[in-house]
Amino acid sequence: GEHVEQTSGCVPGHVQANFVALPKAYAFDFLVFCLRNPRPCPLLAMTDPGKGDPGIIASGADLRTDIPRYLVFREGKVVESTTDVSEYWQSDMVGFLLGCSFSWEQKLADRNLAPRNVVEGLNV
Repeated sequence: GEHVEQTSGCVPGHVQANFVALPKAYAFDFLVFCLRNPRPCPLLAMTDPGKGDPGIIASGADLRTDIPRYLVFREGKVVESTTDVSEYWQSDMVGFLLGCSFSWEQKLADRNLAPRNVVEGLNV
């Protein structure tokens, strides 16, 4: 896509999400973690293994290519920042969309409580 920067303050009124992709061997443990920790990790959607389509929440989207920027981690460290993770996508990869604070920034701004990162055009 054309937009490759952070999206804080960019799409008021729309739900935004953080994205995590893991091999199927780790997906169930991550799912349980999200379900047991719904406030810090509110699960919005989960893909079928190997599929990039998140289903009804963003029908027709491809989670491998449609997110403005991805950070690729290996052993807890960022190894790449890219706009396409297709080369990393394995046949058993499971994608998770987690709720993001960016979704409610406009509600705060409408009450003259705009978060500093929105006012300054920064990411959190």
